[in-house]
Amino acid sequence: MNEPTFSECLRARRSVRHFTDDEVSVETIRELIELASWAPSGGNDQPWEVTAVSPSRARSIRETYERRVWRALAPKMAMVVEQIEGGCKFAEEAVPRVLSKIDAGGMSRGAPWLLLVHQRPAKVDEARVAEFHGVLRSRFSDNDVPTLSEMTSMCGVVNEEVGFASVMCFVYAFALAAESRGLASCIQHSWMVFREEIARSLGISPLGAPIRSALLVGVPDRVSAANLKAANDASRRTVNVLFR
Repeated sequence: MNEPTFSECLRARRSVRHFTDDEVSVETIRELIELASWAPSGGNDQPWEVTAVSPSRARSIRETYERRVWRALAPKMAMVVEQIEGGCKFAEEAVPRVLSKIDAGGMSRGAPWLLLVHQRPAKVDEARVAEFHGVLRSRFSDNDVPTLSEMTSMCGVVNEEVGFASVMCFVYAFALAAESRGLASCIQHSWMVFREEIARSLGISPLGAPIRSALLVGVPDRVSAANLKAANDASRRTVNVLFR
């Protein structure tokens, strides 16, 4: 069987929350992480690190935090329910329908791995940056030289946003790599509300390289009604592009 093309993976990938209990080997997880490491990163800094939590240990983390996450998202979920099923004026009316949707399709099932993706902080030699800034100012007009603050922010890949964008490139590359191997994934940004609690529960430093994203990855349940609906209902809006 031929591997799917990149275009096929891109169009087929879905956020899947219902998995089987089929085992995914450590070797497969390592292979997917290695593939994802080829994602682009600012200055080729590759600021990502990964904590791979096995299904048996991941289950307790999911059971601890997932309901809290989904219930925190109840107002947003109400908007989704209203679009699909019609509006509700009051929270008292919306909550039962929201909880029903969460229980049917939102809560993860099965035995997926949990990957926590950390962002390694970039370090700046501020004294060296200041030295270069002084030399540039002596050679060029102020209009042609960035401020010291701008230079400190932009030097290399020290900019926090650049580092985070690089981490997200890795996360999405992993999701596509998983799709190419017949596995499924679901990126869990909402869990970041509890990132420090999760880090402490696993005995990892929440500050040395903070968790910036999480993924569930495993064998998709191909008969799950929620998974089938997600695949059948998949669509994309036309991208608004402004050409100049």
